[in-house]
Amino acid sequence: MSNVITTNDGRPVEVQVTTVLVSERAAMPLVTSLAYGETHVSEMINKAMYGIISPGIYSGYTPQPGAGLNLSIMADADDPFINGVAIVNINGVQLRVFQQLDISVLLTKNIVNAVILRGNYEYGVLTNQVDSTSDINPADVLVVAVDDIEDGDVTLCYVDLTDGATQVTEDHINLRVRTTSNLDVYAHELKEDAHPAYTDAIADLYEITQTLGDDKVAKADISSSVTSSSTETVASSNGLKTAYTLAASKISEAYGNTVYMRMDTYVRKTNGGFTFDDGVRLYYGTDNDVHNFHDGSNMYTQYYTGNHYMQYENETKFAFTLNTGIFLATGNIGITSDARLKSNLRRLKNPMKDIRKAIGYIFKRIDLDDDDIDYIGFLAQQLLEIRPECVTYNPDNDSYVVHYPIVTAWLLEGLKEIDVKQSKHAKDIGILKRKNISLSKQIIAMQAEMDSMRADIKSLLKQK
Repeated sequence: MSNVITTNDGRPVEVQVTTVLVSERAAMPLVTSLAYGETHVSEMINKAMYGIISPGIYSGYTPQPGAGLNLSIMADADDPFINGVAIVNINGVQLRVFQQLDISVLLTKNIVNAVILRGNYEYGVLTNQVDSTSDINPADVLVVAVDDIEDGDVTLCYVDLTDGATQVTEDHINLRVRTTSNLDVYAHELKEDAHPAYTDAIADLYEITQTLGDDKVAKADISSSVTSSSTETVASSNGLKTAYTLAASKISEAYGNTVYMRMDTYVRKTNGGFTFDDGVRLYYGTDNDVHNFHDGSNMYTQYYTGNHYMQYENETKFAFTLNTGIFLATGNIGITSDARLKSNLRRLKNPMKDIRKAIGYIFKRIDLDDDDIDYIGFLAQQLLEIRPECVTYNPDNDSYVVHYPIVTAWLLEGLKEIDVKQSKHAKDIGILKRKNISLSKQIIAMQAEMDSMRADIKSLLKQK
């Protein structure tokens, strides 16, 4: 709340008086160095080190896996050296944020979670560090999407749960993105976080100085002419920079702008993934025999030698003969043809009428290196005029493609039409055969009757 007092020269001055008890402040997970409305002139004090001391984590704020998808941010308040201390810049002021209690946050499955520290300071706005009725915290530990990190936020860690895990593990936690203060040398030596190589270097240097004494440590600069194999000399900062520049120039000479990632030992990545920008190629083989890349629209695999085999336990199941485009499979190839996925069904009419127009050819392929092979098939452009449903155009290589599974259905209906006609003809022939047999019997009977009549005539002639 605020009171108005009068100065010695009679001017009224508004003074903010905190309504938060000391015991209430001690129970808050996060408190800042000063909040608007506290006894001191908070605006000036919070500006005091702005732009001088860099924001970041100075100690504590240690992420640890909790139960399920919960992540614990440990205050480590019992150890004065690694108590949670961070600096946050916001709205032109700098807040020191002290973590007094452990904090648990709930993560989201199937995304990369960014766990950040965000301060709250706005002139004229009281937080619950000053006003117990306020619902605004002096600072918050939040879980946001990586793209939602705001200017001034201090990153505690990323937690990559894109593998669908329902239990957070240490392997999910990425500390290399942590906003670590550049002054926190002691904290870096105490814990493994964003700079393990730096920590190892400090430890190695400490061991050397303990063995030889600070005044006996030999410093060595680095250049292209250094040949010493000593393990007791320490490179200067300029030496390290020179080594880096030399290495970078050698890589540039060897590979130009191409960046290579080479692993000569087995490496297992338990979470996350590798991301390659559009057009970046993944090469296989000593002579870069196979290239993999995505151009922003499509995925490509380019082969410059050999074929492609897909195996199960060293047994080839699929084979792609790349120079001829032949695909072989040890099992059946199925095409989805579920009746539930189809509508507007219509029977093919008079298929033989179109089949009579189609011409099958034996031919060679001039685009393949297989002059000794004869192919059998149709000319796509001819078939397009007869049955356009069986042909599509491929703009990638300016060619027409025949869909032979569709042709099979068309030919099958033609065979069925022939079968119907043959069945009708067979039936008609059967009827004619039966009629022929009946006529044959009648002829035989008539012939017998005629023979009988001839005999009677002969007998009558003899009697006369």
